[in-house]
Amino acid sequence: MDDSSLARTPVVVYGITLLGAALAYVVVPAAIIRAQGPDSTLKRVLGKDRKGRISLVLHFAGVACALLGEDHGGILIDVGVAFYVIVAVLWLIPDRRIEQDLNASAHGR
Repeated sequence: MDDSSLARTPVVVYGITLLGAALAYVVVPAAIIRAQGPDSTLKRVLGKDRKGRISLVLHFAGVACALLGEDHGGILIDVGVAFYVIVAVLWLIPDRRIEQDLNASAHGR
């Protein structure tokens, strides 16, 4: 993306790659929970998984903005990249749900 000065195609391709990873992050746990049943430990730990779903929506918005933007200096491409950055910052905050559940289980809570 940098070598192309944020041209539309590289930004869109990068976003689609990120969108694929975000989709997998939502689909794989859902499949595991479905296989384990309604009393799944993973379901209890993840809850509604807001962070994963927000990431999916923001990546989709980033791709859409980049697709609608113009090459080299289009403001919508910059907005699309900003969505990607927001997701990255969101995930810099550690997700401690599984760790907290394991600690609670180890202490008999």
